[in-house]
This record gives sequence, structure tokens and C-alpha cells, in this order.
Amino acid sequence: MPDHILIIKPSSLGDVATALPLAVDLKRAYPAARIDWLIHPALVDLVRGHPAIHDAILFDRKHLAGWWRRPAAFRSLLRLFSLLRRPRYDLVIDAQGLFRSGLFTRITGAPVRVGFANAREGAWIFYTHRAQLPKTPQVSSGETT
Repeated sequence: MPDHILIIKPSSLGDVATALPLAVDLKRAYPAARIDWLIHPALVDLVRGHPAIHDAILFDRKHLAGWWRRPAAFRSLLRLFSLLRRPRYDLVIDAQGLFRSGLFTRITGAPVRVGFANAREGAWIFYTHRAQLPKTPQVSSGETT
């Protein structure tokens, strides 16, 4: 049973809002677990104070951009890496499915890292478990022959 869980879904208001039931389901399945969320600072109010979420880790992509040429951004990136490692997560779920979010799952050092089997940008290489999403049925145009 995981004691410490991280959900990675940093951006897009609609995406974060539709991912919130994941936190509720995890809390229901693991009531004693501490659940954190990696999120963009502009969206932190969506998860901060939520009964299923213990803490929010802030990820400001624009602030970290150019980390290889800006010492301040590089130091901030190293701080973020430290924040991702410090809690010693048992389970990390990448609900974003991009290379960057997949890399963050790996940086945590969590023994169980879950993401989408068809994650974009090769993010799936960082996961220990890959969830296959069901194929959605094709929507008919309504025409009959």
C-alpha cells in the first residue's frame, strides 16, 4: 500500500479539473496515504485545500525555461528536483503524458511510476507501469444508407 503518492498534472485548467477525481479515488483506495500534486502556480488554488490533497509542488515552466543558460533557472530546477525526491514517493502517477512529466516521475525515484502506454514524446520510457486507455468509439456522422 502506498503511503505517499504524487500526481503530476501541472497545467491546463480543464485538464487539472478533470483529473481531480483521480485524487478522490486514490484517497478512497488509500485513506492513510499522503497525496501531493505537481501543478503550475496559476492553478494551485484548484488543489490547495482539496480534502484529498495534502500538498502542492509548484512547477512554473516559463520560469524554468532556458535553465541551461540562466543560472537562476538552473538553481530553481535543481530545487524542484529536490522537492520531487525528498518525500520518497511510493507511487507517482503521470496524468500529463509528456516527456517532461515522464522525466519528473523518474526523478522522484518512486518504485512505482504509472503513466499512459501511449504517452507522447516517449514519456512512457520513464514508467514502471503503463496504463492502456480504452479506444473510444468513432462518432457517426448520423448518415444512414
